[in-house]
Order: sequence, then C-alpha cells, then structure tokens
Amino acid sequence: MGRLGSLGIASTLALVVVGGATAASCTSSTLPIVGAGGGEAAAPGPGEDCWKLDAIDGQFVTVRFEPSELFLAPGQKKKVRVVLEPDFCEPMDVALSGTATESIASGALDAGEVSFQYGTAAREIAISGVDVGTATMEAVVPGFEDVPSASATLTIDVMDDTLPTCDDDEPASKTLVDPDPTTPAEGADPIAGDVLTGNGTLALASIELPGHASRPNENGFQWSVPSFTATIACGEPIVPGNLRALGPAVTFGPEDTVFPRDMPLSIPINPARMPETARLRHLKVVYSGPKFKAPRVVPVTDPRLIKDDEGWRLTFRADRLGTFQAVVDPAAGTKVRTRRITHRAIIGVSMGAAGTQQFGIRHHHLFDVVAPLGGPTDWTWLIHHLEHNHMGGFPSIPPGTQLADIPLSRTPCASDTECQPDESCIGITASEPVGACTLVPTADETYEHGSAFNAWWYEFPSQGNGGSFDREEYLQIFRDLTYMYGNPVGGYNPEALNLPAGVDPNHPSVVGDHPDRKCAIYVDPYEGAPDDAEELWNQCPQERCQYVQTFTNYYDDEYNPDGTFPVITFCDGATQRPEHTPYSNWWTDQNNRFPMDVALAVDYNGNGVRDEMEPVIRNGHEPWDDWGPDATPSELEPGYDPVTNQDPAGDDYHPRYNPTGLEGDMRWQPGEPYRDHGLDGVDGTNDSPYDWGEDDGEFTA
Repeated sequence: MGRLGSLGIASTLALVVVGGATAASCTSSTLPIVGAGGGEAAAPGPGEDCWKLDAIDGQFVTVRFEPSELFLAPGQKKKVRVVLEPDFCEPMDVALSGTATESIASGALDAGEVSFQYGTAAREIAISGVDVGTATMEAVVPGFEDVPSASATLTIDVMDDTLPTCDDDEPASKTLVDPDPTTPAEGADPIAGDVLTGNGTLALASIELPGHASRPNENGFQWSVPSFTATIACGEPIVPGNLRALGPAVTFGPEDTVFPRDMPLSIPINPARMPETARLRHLKVVYSGPKFKAPRVVPVTDPRLIKDDEGWRLTFRADRLGTFQAVVDPAAGTKVRTRRITHRAIIGVSMGAAGTQQFGIRHHHLFDVVAPLGGPTDWTWLIHHLEHNHMGGFPSIPPGTQLADIPLSRTPCASDTECQPDESCIGITASEPVGACTLVPTADETYEHGSAFNAWWYEFPSQGNGGSFDREEYLQIFRDLTYMYGNPVGGYNPEALNLPAGVDPNHPSVVGDHPDRKCAIYVDPYEGAPDDAEELWNQCPQERCQYVQTFTNYYDDEYNPDGTFPVITFCDGATQRPEHTPYSNWWTDQNNRFPMDVALAVDYNGNGVRDEMEPVIRNGHEPWDDWGPDATPSELEPGYDPVTNQDPAGDDYHPRYNPTGLEGDMRWQPGEPYRDHGLDGVDGTNDSPYDWGEDDGEFTA
C-alpha cells in the first residue's frame, strides 16, 4: 500500500491527510489512531465483527465523502471525511484522484490513496483553497473477484468570502398567477410555477407560486393558494447576537401574508463565509416579520444550496412572508461532545411512539437511539386539538335556552351560502351532492386538519394521515389515552380517573353483564390474547350499550348552563362513509354500538340517546384566557398594529417561529386570568357532585 503524501491541484488546492480514526460500530472499546501509511491494525474486540473479502456482497461496499461538496475561501482549510463501509478485516486502499479546469490549474491531482485498517472506517483529509474555481476529487475502491468497484465524488468550490450586499435596488413586484390552477392527473410530472426574481444585487432572491397551487380545495388537499402580488426588496440586517451573516437580508411582501402551506423562496448566500469547522448543518435562517418582530433563527423546510450564473442561492420553503437572512455561528463545529454508547435503543409506532418519546427523552442517558414513529409527541397540542376538533363542533347555548330553540340535527347544504356564517358546508363529493352545515374550527397551524365530533377526518382513497381509524377505533384510542394519562375532557372522577365526572365505575354501562368487570376493558383480539378475548370483543360493547346512566342538575358552561337538561352516557362507532370524504368518519344514527368512555352528552330531548347535534361535554379545565403571564392579549398590547406589529410583547406562541411564547400556548400559565368556577365552568355550583375546584383559589385542570 502506498503512503499518501502531499497532494495538490496545481496552484489551486493543497491536500494533506490528517491521521485519525473513528470508533468502529457496536463497540465501546478505544481503537488506536492509524496513520495514512498503515501501521498495526486493531483486532476486533469482544462482541465486535468485521467483514472478510470472500464474504462481501458487492452491492454492500460503499465509499463516500462527508460532506460531498466543499466550500472554501482562498487560504481557508477544511476537513473532509472519506468513509468506507463495511468495516473490513483486511487492510483496504481507497484511491484518490482529482481534476480541475484549466482556468484553475494546468494539471490534475496526483494519484494517491488512503489506507483503511480495521477500526478506521473513516479518514480525514484537510483541503486548503488557493485560487477561485471549482475542482473535483474522486475516491475509488478497486474491484476484486466478483465485487465491482465503488466510487464517490467530492466537489470543491473555492470562492472569495465577500458578503453579498443589497444595494437598495428598485424593489421587484409582480402578481403571481398559477399557470394551471387545476388538479393534476395522478402521476403527472410537476409543472413550473410563476416566479418573481429580485432586481440588481437581489437577482438571486425569488418567490414562486408553484404550478397547481391554486387548484380548488378538495378531499385531502386543503392548501390552495390564490394568485397574489408579491414583492422582493432589500431588508434591514437582522443578524442576532454574534452570528455571522452569509448573505443580505431580503424582505418578501406583503409581509403580513401567511400561507396554508410552505412556499418556495430563495435568498443570496456565500457559503465560503462558513467557518473552517462548520458543516452545512450549521447553516441557519433568521426571520423577522409583523407577527414576530425580534429576529430569531427559525426552521425552514427543504433547504438547498443552488449555483447558477449569478452565484449561490439558498432555496427553502416557509409558510409566511417577511425578512429572511442566512447566518452561521462563528464557533460552529468547535464543540466536542463525548458520546457514551449504551447499545440500547427504544422505538415505538403510533401510540407506542408517544410512550417512546416520553420515556426515551426522560431517560435519554439510557439509550443511543430514541425513535418515535408516526405518533403524537406534543401532548399539549394533541389534547387541545382533540378538545376543539374531535370533541367540538357544537354551538354553545346561553342561560334560559329552551328545547324549542335547539336544532337536534345539522342543516343539509350544497354550499356555504346555505349555512350560518361560522359554519362550513362539508361532506360534498361527486357521489354525494348533499353535505351538512358544520362548525369546523379554523386550523391555526400549517397542514392541520380541522374536524368536528360529527365529522372526524379521514379521506378516501387514503393519501396518508396515519392509520385508517374509523369511529369505533377512535373510541378505543380515546379510552386508552385516558387510561394512560387520565381524562383531559371529562372533568374529575375520584372513583375512576379515566371516566367522566359522576359516572359510576360499577354501573352496567361501564362493566356490562360479564362478571369480574371483564367488560370494563376489552380489546380487539390479537395473537396471544387470552382465550376469552374474542368473546369479550363481540359481546361487551352490546352489553354495555344496553344501559345508560342519566344525570340531572349536571351543569356545563357551554351546553347546559342552567343544568336543566339531562346528561347521559352514550355509544358511538358508526361505519365510515367514504362518500363524505375527507370527513369519512361521518356520524350517523346507525351502528353506534361502542361505548364512549371518556365523555358525556347533553340529552336535550331527553330520549336517552345522543342525537346528532346534542353536544359532547368537554370540561377538563376551568375557563381561562390564554394571554400569557402579562394577562394582556396582543390586540391590547401597546404599539399593536394589525399589519406591521401584530405582537408588541413578542409573547405569542408558534411552534416554528416562537416555540417559547406563552400567549396562545394552550397551557395555563401563572398570571393568566381564569374563572374560578370549577371544571363545569358555571359560577355558584360548588355544591354539585359533578363539579370540582370552584372557589379554591387556584386554576383547576
């Protein structure tokens, strides 16, 4: 094996090998550092393994550069890792070669190689920029016997580290129009949208209205963006703290625009301004806008560095307009962390993902990997969503309301014009021309699906959105969640924390007719389930739904403020109705054979059965104003302006733009006003057996 000496692209790049090693996989032992020229190889330690040449699958041999593209300023030196997989038992050579255009250098990179011993799955190479230009380096693992060769290419861009500026060019303005505002055919190639680019020094800035973005909302597509007039102009620098600017601040307008989806944007950037120790993962985007005035680093989707004739641009997607600027921490990549390998991982799917996230993060020192897959990890948001969507969709009634004033079914409709101003006509499809007027909460987060108790979201044909849960399965999910965490919507029941306030845990509506409370909990039979699981699954729901618990003088501030209407346990679980997609979990009065364990309904007409518009009580907390500890909503904060300064105090919560905000964060904070009326929300009912926490001097939840 040849020793890799000093290699260079003539007058362009200086290349040296930095001796080093990375820990082999699946081990906690310390491996020796092996130089470029070989040296004594480490033997596999206890529990370790390596691959012999005669046992290698050719498709499994890979080599790569990390990163695969390198940005340098003249005189700057950065390190690149050459990674060879798998970990070979025998010494292996990776050949290196390089090329450069004549405008950069007259010759090619001298031939060389990097040697890998067992325990050196990665080698570091230091590359220095000399002259402005672009070069490439190739790493090749030679083929042997039936194993083909493997290769990887590193692109090296050397450029001046000058900060791109914005010279107050004339702002660009254009009305963006979707070239095809129709629904594309399934499998059709995407089409180009309408693009506005900046003027002069902002020629690398752009905003796009993608093709088909203005298509009508239908089924699972609820993100239509109509044509709008966009602007691009120089912005005031918004670099916070000691961060380093990588490009100018660019303001996209109208600045108060918020989209229902992420939209493509681009801003100028000079990646050669990244520190020597930084990787592209250290690149950050700073934002400032009318809702979030103080500049802050925000997450963006689909970030990419793109080169064209004008230079480099950072493309990304964001769901609101305002001022954006690319930055980096000058100390990026200098922090060294010692990793302790535990050889343990925790993983879970759906509800198991929730347990994985909570247990794994609380005990992160016990695991190398915490992998929650496809499940809720923000329980504050989930509980809020369930309360206002899955348990919502009913109009509140004022004190003194009589039965004659209350509609017991939704109004049929063919369009929104036939509904009340706060209702939407939903459930209309090509096969079902009649929908129903429904109170569907407005989604306040990007890609959130609003729904209501009588119309839970599920689209046909399935386009994602997780499991294909029908109403019956949702009832089981709600039940299981309350067994895990208590009941977040049903008030407080000291005899059974999972049940709504007042429900007798020994009543036949809870335990059925089977002995030993076997029908209190039953599950869809699974492999290895107890012998009677099938019987319980088939019989318990019907047994329990034969019985109803009825409560009188049961107050609720939204739906029973006088306590005059009876409140009942009830059953649900109607069969899915694909013709009402994307609200296929559509309530009907048929096949409601599964108990609703977590909530009660107000039985306005007293017939002992929940009818369509008889509401579900949600009294998991005392009423409060989610205004933050300053006890002031944004609209009343000094300096408020609905266009230019929407949150003067800077305390509005947003998961992307202000995750530490306390106003609107869906959690009660000390200092926020609340009504100490107990969980039923009605003042003067502290003698009710169904209320809890009234006049106790503290917020009750």
